Amino acid sequence: MKICGPNVVLKPIVVEVNHLYENGVTIYDQGLGERKNIKVALGTLRGENLGQHCIMGFAEGFTANFPCIMCSMSKEETKTAVSETPKKIRSQYQLVRDAELMNLSASSVKFLTYFEKLT
Repeated sequence: MKICGPNVVLKPIVVEVNHLYENGVTIYDQGLGERKNIKVALGTLRGENLGQHCIMGFAEGFTANFPCIMCSMSKEETKTAVSETPKKIRSQYQLVRDAELMNLSASSVKFLTYFEKLT
């Protein structure tokens, strides 16, 4: 990932997950004597902070002005926040806009991740 970047590594994974979502997996149910097609989807992506930030296109240093990948609260706002602020949740539109700005200190978004291509 350090040599070619996260998107080169993620592309074949995303292509495969999309294939499983669109085409499913056919299994044979011996008890019923019939074939079944089961669709597969990615429900959640778990990991530790640094790894998540790396593959999701966010700043990898945790001194970033906007350290959260889920919301756009500033580092200062996160020190006192006690609940979710719906208008601060990052939308797909906002992520694209922030990536196009290419201003890491204004959003903590470095690039658009290939995960955006998940169906």
